[in-house]
Amino acid sequence: MINGKFMKVKKRRFWPFALFMLIYAAIALMIETGLRVGEVLALRWKDVQISRKRLAVRATVVRLANKKLSYVQESAKSASSHRTIPLTPRAISLLE
Repeated sequence: MINGKFMKVKKRRFWPFALFMLIYAAIALMIETGLRVGEVLALRWKDVQISRKRLAVRATVVRLANKKLSYVQESAKSASSHRTIPLTPRAISLLE
């Protein structure tokens, strides 16, 4: 039987690593695709088409003026903000 103290230590070590990996994947995806921070944060799985090697940019995360609240803006700021991005093999491996 595993005692509770051991499990707490494991959780404390796991979460920083998981957060690091998530941030790493987001930054690497931005570098590979040219997406902006808000666009990566607003991505949903329905926007990603791995079989067709592309993703659709349909939304962005917008931070309000007081900088404490943010929301997902479904409609883009301009027509050129709605676009389809081809995925490189590295970008696909980040998403799989």
